[in-house]
Amino acid sequence: MNFKTNLILPIFFICMLFNKCKPDNNTNNIIKINLSSKNTNLKTEIKTIIELETNDSCLIGEITSLKYSKNRFYIFDRRISKTLFVFDQKGKFIGKSKKGDGPGETNRPYTFYIDSIKGNVYLFDQANFKMLEYDLDLNFKKAQFLKNTIIRSIEPIGVDTFLVFVHGILPEDFEKLHNSATKPQIEEVYNYVIYYNNFHNIICKMLPIPIDLARFNTESIIYKHDRILLVAPLDYNIYQLYRNKVTSLYRIDLGNCAFSEEELQKKNLDYIIAQSVQGPKVRAFDNLFENDKYITFSFDYKDQKDFCIFSKQSNESYLSTNLISSKLLPVCTIKGVFENSFICIVDPKDFEEFMGRSKMQINSSDKQVSNPLIVLIKIN
Repeated sequence: MNFKTNLILPIFFICMLFNKCKPDNNTNNIIKINLSSKNTNLKTEIKTIIELETNDSCLIGEITSLKYSKNRFYIFDRRISKTLFVFDQKGKFIGKSKKGDGPGETNRPYTFYIDSIKGNVYLFDQANFKMLEYDLDLNFKKAQFLKNTIIRSIEPIGVDTFLVFVHGILPEDFEKLHNSATKPQIEEVYNYVIYYNNFHNIICKMLPIPIDLARFNTESIIYKHDRILLVAPLDYNIYQLYRNKVTSLYRIDLGNCAFSEEELQKKNLDYIIAQSVQGPKVRAFDNLFENDKYITFSFDYKDQKDFCIFSKQSNESYLSTNLISSKLLPVCTIKGVFENSFICIVDPKDFEEFMGRSKMQINSSDKQVSNPLIVLIKIN
């Protein structure tokens, strides 16, 4: 299998004249999602199945994010094992990050990125404000201290230039709060910023949100040829970032399942959480990916994870719950894209049930505990 790494386009002059990149929300492109729809007019094809090695040294709790580079899969488990793993393209375990307080160890790793040109992997430890540098096999090299820096998700977008999902207070705000005797009131923070100069300078701040509502996490930044797409919590747009413009590329229409402007203006976080966990509202999108024909993104609805597949050709939307119940997809999550296939994470037992025991035997399905499968699925 010959994977190719994502193309990262150098963007040297993004927002150089603008400290705040204001979004342009004028769009006629609507992704309409009817959560009661039963639309299943799709065809799917299993292209590749990769069984990840399972032993006591490489047991994954859950997959927060996945990246492929230099014939390796990098799999990050932020919540359970709090570890970054690396496997080769056939699923053989190569190495992992280590937990602790020593050199090269992390306490609360939050996100990572890959510099395929330098051949390095970078893992950010939010507890210690440190960016740790590893080689491609996750052997530790060095660490950089980033004082009072919040990084929830990160993607390089040029030479020493990074798009960062912050969704919180910036280092300059920490300084103001610490040094001011009057404790200045901070009413809003930014979802995204663009850092450069080794994270010491900010070019641009984007998509403000009231600080009272800045409590959500998302994996949201992706690439498609010459454009960067991003989403933000409590915002029903898919944005395109290009040079100094943040433009709404699609407006996601959830009908009554979206929070209204009136509800958001009340800044009642408890109400928003209750309505999105137990009630009928959707508060955020994540796992946003795109190929030539489709855009996919996931969301929580009534305390369950669902994802939408949107056809750019027909403007039709398809919900994973319907596709799974119709046996068009196994129970899975989408964590990436390769050419015209989506990279899906599937439990071995769920995949064997989907394929049928008589059709395919998965070695790891008979084990008591096993790592998930990486399955490339083409959608037509």
